[in-house]
Amino acid sequence: MSDTQNKPGVINIEVARGKEFAQQTGQTSDEAPERSAEEDWAINVNAVKQYSKARAWEECLNALTYLSTRENNPEAPRAMAQRVWLSLKCATPIGDVTLALTALQALLGAKHELSGNLASLANLLCQHRDERDPELPLAQHHAQLMLQAAGEAAGIDTTEAFNAWVAEHGLDDPDTFIPPIMTMLELMVGDDGWWVDRDAVQEELMAYNADKAE
Repeated sequence: MSDTQNKPGVINIEVARGKEFAQQTGQTSDEAPERSAEEDWAINVNAVKQYSKARAWEECLNALTYLSTRENNPEAPRAMAQRVWLSLKCATPIGDVTLALTALQALLGAKHELSGNLASLANLLCQHRDERDPELPLAQHHAQLMLQAAGEAAGIDTTEAFNAWVAEHGLDDPDTFIPPIMTMLELMVGDDGWWVDRDAVQEELMAYNADKAE
């Protein structure tokens, strides 16, 4: 963890990860003055930008997670989209990734045209994680619940119907179900709405892949 993350009152992530977690990591303080919703939002958006500039992606994701739970703010969906995008691009614990995807599915609704895509992506990510990962069982549970919600919303009630639904929408083909998700995230944020430095994230991802290929 960075020194910035240990400064009381910098980011309030009580809702995102739980009050106890926030207090343990020094990111909230009982003595911190009350902020207005507008001030709290502005402070945390600025924190995202500063963490992104420092390439402190874990802290950046924590701040985005908090912002994405501020449902009364009209820009919360923009925070949600960046939360999901960053969790997919960085080395993020599987539990955090599936929670982000679950939250996005809940935001859009189980009947959304990409609800099944999100569920398929969550399941795919679980399949590629180490079976010894202690977070994997719960992540798999969340992924299965996502798939169940999407299927029920689509009126799927038999194994045959489920298989036909998967085949029809390409939910068994990552090259089919992932691109629409990434396009949707881009649209949710907008060209000028990014607080995360995407170029920096992509640069680190390319460097990581290059090292892995050697």
